[in-house]
Amino acid sequence: MSHTPGCKVRWGFVLVALGSLLLLTGCSDFVDQDQTSIVPEIALTLEPGHTIGQTFVSRHGGLNGVEVYLSPDAAVQGHVTLHLRDSPLSTADILTASHSVSAGQEGYYHFSFPSIVHSHTRYFYAFLEYDGPGKIRAPAGNLDSYSYGALYVDHEPQKAQAVFRLRYDPISIAQDLLLMVWGWVTYGIASLSILFFSGYWIARQWVCRTADFTSTLIVSVCVALAAWMTFLVWCGMFIRLDAWSVKGLAVLSFLLGAYFFWKDRRIWQRKGFWTGYNPAYTIAFGALRFLV
Repeated sequence: MSHTPGCKVRWGFVLVALGSLLLLTGCSDFVDQDQTSIVPEIALTLEPGHTIGQTFVSRHGGLNGVEVYLSPDAAVQGHVTLHLRDSPLSTADILTASHSVSAGQEGYYHFSFPSIVHSHTRYFYAFLEYDGPGKIRAPAGNLDSYSYGALYVDHEPQKAQAVFRLRYDPISIAQDLLLMVWGWVTYGIASLSILFFSGYWIARQWVCRTADFTSTLIVSVCVALAAWMTFLVWCGMFIRLDAWSVKGLAVLSFLLGAYFFWKDRRIWQRKGFWTGYNPAYTIAFGALRFLV
């Protein structure tokens, strides 16, 4: 049985997709090294009736755990509970997680919880409570060792940082990245379309002579940018326009361009209009527009 090159390519994509899916589902959690520096002189003590907390910003989607460095003394035997909230001012828990602690077991204690899918760039406040005998030493770092939060004692900010790491679900991280890329692409296409149609009705006489999409796209966008910059500068000098007036003019310009583009459909219905002499220019221009 023979396979065409196109069939082999399709099967290749399928195998890559399946391999990526298996890799993600088989992967353990991703642990981000958020604040791991320890300054012995700043060590704090966690005991019943008091709390130690930390504010932080989640750098990925799928936050599913917080690891805190603790050093229980010889008399410790009990549970530490982590409370996750939106901020130190919040009184409601998003969730709680607990972990047993025993004497002499120094290291990172992992407080796990269900993945928070939309945790990317979200601000959180986590604090610990201990219920049991003895005291737990909580090492800390300098204030400048972490830029997105601070350590709290009894819900009051301190000039220090807790020693902690954040854990993430790798599948949620992948989903978050895909959604981010999709958002960038959608924004790029939308903004490029607005500029294209806004400038097309001004430059259409020149476009009708060139009959090439690459040239049409570049000229229309450049004309739209130049026209808007000139218009806004002159309006700023002589006329006061509010935000809604500017938006209304932008919509009107877009609709005019769309109308004339449809009116000139005899041009773009030809195959040669879209391919042109060098369509790579269009791809390069679009990529540059997305980056900008």
